[in-house]
Amino acid sequence: MQKDLFDYGIGSNVTETSKQALKELTKETISQRYQEYMNALWDMGHPSTDVEVSSHSGHPDPNYFRPRRFELENFHRLIFECKTRQCSVTKRMAKTFWFTDKGLEMVGGEQ
Repeated sequence: MQKDLFDYGIGSNVTETSKQALKELTKETISQRYQEYMNALWDMGHPSTDVEVSSHSGHPDPNYFRPRRFELENFHRLIFECKTRQCSVTKRMAKTFWFTDKGLEMVGGEQ
């Protein structure tokens, strides 16, 4: 079973309803970020870097999506690492990502 902050005594004076509300909020936020990342990548229409996806979606920090991108790639297998190329934003070489067949089904089509 996965432990959270409350299992370690952090926030131990918080009510049970607050604990439940925090867990629900966290689940919604995670789901929202998955969807936000996938929508931005789909809108771009081609394999893109973390910085490009973040920039396209209006988030200046690529770390906003990076943990979700990692999970979409390694746990859910909805995206995969493509080639390394020059990022259009930073002009540095960077990894690009695109949808697997399973990921394409989720966003609604093929390109």
